[in-house]
Amino acid sequence: MLAVEKDNAYTVDLMLKHGAQLEQSYVKADEGRRVFLNEIADYFNTSQVKSLIRTC
Repeated sequence: MLAVEKDNAYTVDLMLKHGAQLEQSYVKADEGRRVFLNEIADYFNTSQVKSLIRTC
């Protein structure tokens, strides 16, 4: 999730190639809801990672 936030497409790509799942999420405690990687990418406007996860 930090690699997505920091727009580190290389790291995200490497993790995906080794079994990471785009469906990974965490529960945002103050809201009690799940936050997914694509939401993090949208929030931080991480253009490189967004284009990478669109192709997966």
